[in-house]
Amino acid sequence: MGVAGHGPDVLLDRNHELALVDAALESTVERAGSVLLLEGPAGIGKSALCAETVRRARRRDIAVLAACGIVLEADRPWGIVRQLLGAGAPVTASRPDDVAAVRHALGELLSGLVEDRPLLIVVDDAHWADTESLALLEHDDSGAGLVLAARTVDAAADPLHRLAARSRTAHRRIPPLGPDAVAALVRLHAPSHGRSSEELSAATGGNAFLATELARTLAHTPASEVGDLRPERIRRWIHARSSECGDDAGDVAAAVAVLGPDAHLAIVAELAGLSRARVAAAFDALVVADLLLPGPVLSFRHSIVREFVLDLLGEGEREIIHLDAARVLAKTDREPLAIVAHLLQTGPTTETWAINVARAAAGAAMAAASPATAARILRWSLQGPLDVSTRIELLVDLARAEIAAGDTGAFRHLQRALELSPAGAVDPGVHASVGEALYAAGRFDEAVDAFEQGLHISARRDVDPLLEARLLVGLDTAGLLLGRHLEPARTRVAAIAADPPAEPSLAEQILLAMAAAEPALGVDRPRAEVAGLMELAMRDLPADAVGRAILEPILGSLAIFDEYERARGLLDALIGLTVERGERIAYASLRAVRSFCMLGLGRLADADADADDVLRLSADAPTASVHALGPARFSLAVSRLCRGDLQGASIAVDDDGPTPPPGSPMGGWVDVAAGWVALEAGDPDRAVERFGRAGQAFTAAGGSGMVCEWRSGLALANAGLGHSERARQLATEEVTLARTLGSPRMVSRALRTAAAIETEPGRSVELLADAVTVLEGSDAVLARAWTHVEHGAALRRCSRRRAARTALRAGLDLARATGAGALERFAVDELRAAGARAVELAGTGPDALTASERRIAELVASGRSNAEVARALFLSRKTVESHLTRAYRKLGISGRDQLVGHLDPRRVDIH
Repeated sequence: MGVAGHGPDVLLDRNHELALVDAALESTVERAGSVLLLEGPAGIGKSALCAETVRRARRRDIAVLAACGIVLEADRPWGIVRQLLGAGAPVTASRPDDVAAVRHALGELLSGLVEDRPLLIVVDDAHWADTESLALLEHDDSGAGLVLAARTVDAAADPLHRLAARSRTAHRRIPPLGPDAVAALVRLHAPSHGRSSEELSAATGGNAFLATELARTLAHTPASEVGDLRPERIRRWIHARSSECGDDAGDVAAAVAVLGPDAHLAIVAELAGLSRARVAAAFDALVVADLLLPGPVLSFRHSIVREFVLDLLGEGEREIIHLDAARVLAKTDREPLAIVAHLLQTGPTTETWAINVARAAAGAAMAAASPATAARILRWSLQGPLDVSTRIELLVDLARAEIAAGDTGAFRHLQRALELSPAGAVDPGVHASVGEALYAAGRFDEAVDAFEQGLHISARRDVDPLLEARLLVGLDTAGLLLGRHLEPARTRVAAIAADPPAEPSLAEQILLAMAAAEPALGVDRPRAEVAGLMELAMRDLPADAVGRAILEPILGSLAIFDEYERARGLLDALIGLTVERGERIAYASLRAVRSFCMLGLGRLADADADADDVLRLSADAPTASVHALGPARFSLAVSRLCRGDLQGASIAVDDDGPTPPPGSPMGGWVDVAAGWVALEAGDPDRAVERFGRAGQAFTAAGGSGMVCEWRSGLALANAGLGHSERARQLATEEVTLARTLGSPRMVSRALRTAAAIETEPGRSVELLADAVTVLEGSDAVLARAWTHVEHGAALRRCSRRRAARTALRAGLDLARATGAGALERFAVDELRAAGARAVELAGTGPDALTASERRIAELVASGRSNAEVARALFLSRKTVESHLTRAYRKLGISGRDQLVGHLDPRRVDIH
């Protein structure tokens, strides 16, 4: 324990705690990222242990960042981080719902500090720390040491509780001081107290603060009056000491207790209604009475003293002083979030200045990626009687904050705003913004309602065509993701697709872009038509005119029509922007599309890495990432099947993990992947079930569902069950639809399926030859590899061995280039059966790298530093270093300068 304010802290009876501190410091020097959590009641001596920890760290040349939780700043986002890193800490985000991006930027900053020198972070009174800062410390893996002191750690959802449960955390509940330690402490203030150590211990319960107060009392009070020392007795003594300091002392103490960190002399004087001279005199007297500490900011010697003073005020008086404090601070340059902390301690108000402060504070919380804090502030603002226009504005602000926070009550508040509004009074732009926020959160049903209401209003007034286009596009995309065609979006988009203007306006370009994007969402539109629409739509289209509701489907549309390279180029540029801006949600969604492109290009390792990124980030990102999981799980499962990893493919489609809602088009991707896994596992019944479910999802919006090859899977599954007629019907239907839509990959897949269920070998060869021809010059490398090998195998079965070897060698080369191990083994077996000599499987080396190891190794080989790689992939530097170490071991090299010569030369740059 420590004796604050009396020279160097004196620690007694704390050998166990100090041993834990020394162990934490040793781990900090090793950059092991250990955590020490000290827990105990107020006054037990946590602050003294923190102070001693800082001293010992500095003696070991460990850099120290220290902060202290403040009760009035518990709702201030990143308050502890600002204390640790200063006002320049990167605590703003481009999106209010992307707290992960801020956390990533701060983690990068901490990692840089740790690289330069061992770093220890010390946070006292962590029970008053803001949630955002605690979450950062909870997830930090920079290697910095962390020491936290808190009163209680008992709520399972609290970051402190989660930290306490971690394996690397040393969690110590600080016990009461023993009788000898209490007696030694009392002797510091009252050497001749004349009481036994047992009496002193019983009177204080081993609490350091109470022991100090007892010592002061024994020094000035007859011993007979202190035998039953309890907190309520201390309250009376504190009040008595305050009263002895003069008539102004009570008002000054109350002002200091309410103001907290803002208790500067001038502000205390205005709040207490006293002159600065009278406040200074009262302050000096309170310091002498050992209630306040000397310094430029008036503060209590201990938080318990402050709490006693607040208790003496009573609830009503506290509210009045807090409101007055907010009014005084509003005249200064204090940030709105600091002022609103006082307003939140009061009841409803209609004062305009207070509402303005609250709205400004809510805006600051949104900018700091803390929409939950913004929502709390806005709910307070709505408590009192307000004029209708102000209430509507606050309800809309609250809805936006709740949407960003993932709160299901958001649309209810928007609906209430609409009910209060005169007909058409709410700008439809509000509906567009709220709908887009709901869309980004993956809440498509509510997004549809917002877009529809915005369009309903816009139909009764003159509206900017760009705004109307935003509403139409949002409605169309959200509806299709729900498997529904919604009016008027469908009519407007279909009309412009049928008769596109030669020189479209910007609003028309947006609608044309939607028409080009619809095939990715299940709308049938031939490839040539989509290409023409896309040319008109994208001609000089400003980048900021296309939101996520169009952008992601457009990229998906390029991919399903085999424009993999074009889509990849756009994706790489956009992913780079999301990394630069720290937009983790958009990053995850774009990685899902990129994974599908990489699969088509035959770059299986990259497809795996992209899909793994989406799965890894889904735990932190809002619900929008759940929908991105559909294509990501599909790519991962198919890639693993191509490698011959059935178990890994099964894990990729595991229904116990997070997946898109069953029956949604995005959920259909998981069903198709699960169907292929079931076929490979020899379970055609299960395959029929999953492919059938996928068909229902993909055709729900009225299209043919050719966005994915569920018919091929269903045909092969039926053939496996002996349902030959049903299999042929499905295969024929798919060939017809594929030729109509014009995607070479679709056509080749349909022809391969038809060949697989064909009973006449010669006809199978013809179908597969057609499939090979269709794919000539296509970006669909993986499809080309499978088609060549299957064509060669069919030729071999027809005893055309020379032609078979030519086709099989072409397929084998592509299979090896893609890393499709299962296809490579199939091709090698067929070549041997066709009479080829000296055909061997590829060796190990780069092929032994996991997708993540390969991705990181390639980035490092391109000249990027570990920090740059970590930033590009939203990883910690420590994770990058671990992957690199494993990659070096597998490649048989010792450092990054040897990577280029040991990576697979057949692979191209990842960008």
